[in-house]
Amino acid sequence: MRLCVLQQTSEAFTEQLDIYWDEITHSNELLYRNRDGDVVKYNVDTEEQTVLVHNKKFEMYKASRYEVSPDLKHVLLAYNVAAVYQYSYTAFYIICSLETPETWNLNPPEVRNAQLQFAGWGPQDQQLVKY
Repeated sequence: MRLCVLQQTSEAFTEQLDIYWDEITHSNELLYRNRDGDVVKYNVDTEEQTVLVHNKKFEMYKASRYEVSPDLKHVLLAYNVAAVYQYSYTAFYIICSLETPETWNLNPPEVRNAQLQFAGWGPQDQQLVKY
């Protein structure tokens, strides 16, 4: 995850900004979660905003963390997050398609309802890391 410099964007953008996690998708785009709870893709050059994940999805799964795949086709939602020690936690994860209504619970092989210590996207397309 890389943080971006927000001072280079317009005042209209920074007034409505409420970032939970932010990451750069391409050199001129970033993702943020706005005050309505939607995950938005913002193009710094054109100032175009596109909602990728509506807050309704967070409410439906009671998700408190998210990560959008590098290809912007899926979102990984963490719910029932439980602190373990200082900065570590376990959580249940679900993968939601951003193009169709499909969802998949993220579980290791032969295990149901597994709490994982980590799940995240790899650097390309839909690679997934979990443990």
